[in-house]
Amino acid sequence: MDWTAADMADHKTWRRFVDEHSFQFTTAHGTSSCRLQILTDGTSFLAVAVQFADGREGASLTNNAEQLAAAARSRYLPSLSSDLPVLLHYVDHGQLDMIYDAGSSRTFRKPSKTERAAVDRAADLNRGSSAPQPLQPRVSNVVFVQRPLETLPHAHELFRASDCMATGRQSRPHLDDADPRRSPGSSCCWYHSIDWARASTLIWDALLDEAQGGLNPVETLSAAHVRGLVADGALSLFDDPIYIATGLDEGESITNGQHRLEAMRDQDVSWTVVQQSSAAPIPALALRPTSDRA
Repeated sequence: MDWTAADMADHKTWRRFVDEHSFQFTTAHGTSSCRLQILTDGTSFLAVAVQFADGREGASLTNNAEQLAAAARSRYLPSLSSDLPVLLHYVDHGQLDMIYDAGSSRTFRKPSKTERAAVDRAADLNRGSSAPQPLQPRVSNVVFVQRPLETLPHAHELFRASDCMATGRQSRPHLDDADPRRSPGSSCCWYHSIDWARASTLIWDALLDEAQGGLNPVETLSAAHVRGLVADGALSLFDDPIYIATGLDEGESITNGQHRLEAMRDQDVSWTVVQQSSAAPIPALALRPTSDRA
């Protein structure tokens, strides 16, 4: 069962019957933790997962939503015949709440105001007790950079939004000009709904402003009254960045963000903002021709 916005908008009387402050689940990268709450209206269920986004709890909820949903369902609702949707909430980046629909589409969407209000009445979106201690500060050479898409690696496993991302571009014919995925606003999935060219420009300019002593990117976009899907996309490039890793022998690979990159390629976006390791300071990397600025 895939839950839609209309389905959840009708569920305005949630009550909480599970609240585990130290829920742990297994991922491909080890064990992750979060606060898990499960809500019900008597017939339907919604999991609410709360986590710190700074790495102290292991792999992120976003990257491991499938494993989280399966583990929560297995432990608390083993007889549930439908899939368990999950609202993901990061206590340190609360503006990026997303609902993971655990059905056949396996994709994300932003909760509506009605849905979020209904959850707020029943769930506690604080991390609660048993939260891990913050990581010790460390010197990092990970920076944001602007990269042309033609220089980035292709997706290796597109496992979400299966109806529109069944295979990577290298094994998929080029999209026809009339294909709705070619333009922002497509309704097929969250990834194709974003105007990635504009989102990339917005977050890059915000990062440049911060590097020159301005506000942080979240505050910059808020002050500029950037709202809606383009704001969600821009903030995702900052809070949940596309990460490009460099191996000793294998060259570059995508360790986060492959679905967004695929949607960008479908829209013929020329460049975007990614995170990668570099010894160079951020200001030296945060440069691009004036003619490229929106």
